[in-house]
Parts: sequence; C-alpha cells; structure tokens
Amino acid sequence: MANLKTITMIFLSVILFIEVSIANSSQTLSVTDVEELITQIEAAENRLNNVRIKAEVWQEQAISPDGPWEQAKSYVQATSWLDGRSKDKGKVNVHSEISRISLADSEDYEHREQSYTASYDGQAGRLLFHKDGKKGQPQPAEHARIMDSVPQIVRGIGSGLVTSRRFTLNYFFVDAYKDAPSSFSQWLKMFIQPEAQNLAADFGQEYKFVPETYEGVESVRFTIKAQADEAPSVEMHFWFDPNRGFALLGHENVRYKEPDNKFVDTRIKVTKLEKVDDGIWWPVEGAIESDRQIREGVYARTVFRALNVVANDPDFDNDIFTIPFPEGTRVHDELADKTYVVGDEDK
Repeated sequence: MANLKTITMIFLSVILFIEVSIANSSQTLSVTDVEELITQIEAAENRLNNVRIKAEVWQEQAISPDGPWEQAKSYVQATSWLDGRSKDKGKVNVHSEISRISLADSEDYEHREQSYTASYDGQAGRLLFHKDGKKGQPQPAEHARIMDSVPQIVRGIGSGLVTSRRFTLNYFFVDAYKDAPSSFSQWLKMFIQPEAQNLAADFGQEYKFVPETYEGVESVRFTIKAQADEAPSVEMHFWFDPNRGFALLGHENVRYKEPDNKFVDTRIKVTKLEKVDDGIWWPVEGAIESDRQIREGVYARTVFRALNVVANDPDFDNDIFTIPFPEGTRVHDELADKTYVVGDEDK
C-alpha cells in the first residue's frame, strides 16, 4: 500500500480531482461499492501468471486527425515475455526496429534499423544489441549494457508499445512516478485511503465511477480531473470492460489550453480483444492517437497488432528474464562501472 508521502506527492503534483457520475443517474457509489469494484479488478489481475506476445507496431501519418492515414517507415516487430506476478520483470526480443533519427544541427533525418534483446529480472536491466546502425550498412559486433533500471521498451514506453503494456493497464499499470503502484487496482486503492480522502477534502475534490457504454460496449469509466483555478487543466478517462476481465477498452488524456479550448493529448483505443485463457482477454488490435501535430500540418498515430498471444504457460521459464551475453560481446556494466569482453575479461 502506498504511504502518505507518495499519496501527497501525487495529489500535490497532479492535483487530482476524481470525478465519477452514474450514467443517467445522480447516484454516487459509496466507498464500500468502490472497494468491491476494486476487489473484482484485483481478482481479474491475479488470473495472469505469465504471457508471451509476438506483435508489431507501426506509425501512420495524416494531414488531419481524422485521416486518411498512410503508413510511415517507423516499425517494430518483437516477441515479449512478461511476468504477471512481478510486474517489472520482462524480456523483449526486438526482431526489427526501424526508427526515425534526427540529424545533429540539421532539420534532416534518417531511418535506423536495429535489433536487440532487453530484459529486467527484478535486480538489473540488460540490453544486448545484435544490429545497430543505418539500414544497409555494416553493423558492429554485438555489444551490451547492464543497468540498474528497467529498459524503456520493457516498461512499455516508446517503442515498448509493442509489448502491449500500454493497452493492458488492467494487468500492467504504466505510470511515470518512480514509486507508483505496479497495478491499476493498487493505484485505485490509494484514493480510498483515509489519508487520500482527507487530501481530497482539503482541495474540495471527490471521486466516483461511471457505468456507461463505450463504442457500443458496456463499460466502467474512471475519470480524473486536475483542477487549475476555475477550469480543469487536464482530464484522464479510462474505460474497462467488466464482462471481459476488466480489459482496457479506451483511455483519453485531455488537456485544456483555456476553459473552453481542449484537445486530446493521448487517445488509446483497443479495437479487438481475444480470449487467451480462462477470464483473460488480451488486446490484439489497437491504436494510440493524439490531436497534437508531430510537426506542422502532420498528425501521427501508432497502430498495434498482436500476431500471437500465449497466457499462463505452465512451462514458462522464469530464468528467461536474465539474458546471457554470448562470448565476444563487449559489455558496459554500469553497476560495476567497468567495460569488458565476455570470455576475455582482460580486454
């Protein structure tokens, strides 16, 4: 359970106003009702022991946020192994990643292709690069890093969209706070603690939940509003499907430039769910969009597609989260503050 310091940090830095209204009703869910709902969400989370996902993501661009969309060159295909019990643990084998790189002191850019493996075993992060450079050019020998943090792709940030973490907040809660809870249910529990209730009262705030229809599906909506003076400066909406293991259906991060001028900074839509085990529904198609332009006159979105998903494999190897480095690999160990070649540590 998060402590008062963590709760205070979140409330003071984000100034959360959690609003939930019952669709077509003025009824407000009591703390007891919310606790029961969180218990159901937590039970759904606990059904997942492990999962392997082979997926691909690519970027599409358009001159309007409504499209039509054209596929860009940026693309990632990877296989991910995630631990459903220890949320940070994971391994991602990136088969191919083509990314756009801006050139120094220039408005020009180039596309770089690389392949690598990243992991975090609960103690240290590891990166092993197999191919790293511009497309079509000779690549250097394998090189690696050891670090004390979780590699971004394993956390689900940036190209880590390919792990599906951002589309599975009901299992893997991705948050920017260092001490943030690892699951959505634990995050929700923070707001029904007496300390959180007192902080909300101090700011004149409250929270509720909303049963409503989202894209034709019965869902539960959870809305957070950050208050600034008389008008909200940001809203966050989450829609979950209570009939399919509280799978995420959608998420919107709405920002206000002025009280009557708002835009969607981030929009996540899961367009297809697939049942992969008893009580477990996994996103196999989705997209992340924004009303913001990536450059003048150009909008972008990232499209996700799972090619294969296996959940709760009884033969899952938990040692997979510590990737070995082959002989001859040049390793930069940030924990030990040294660089060496595997098999020839004198070098």
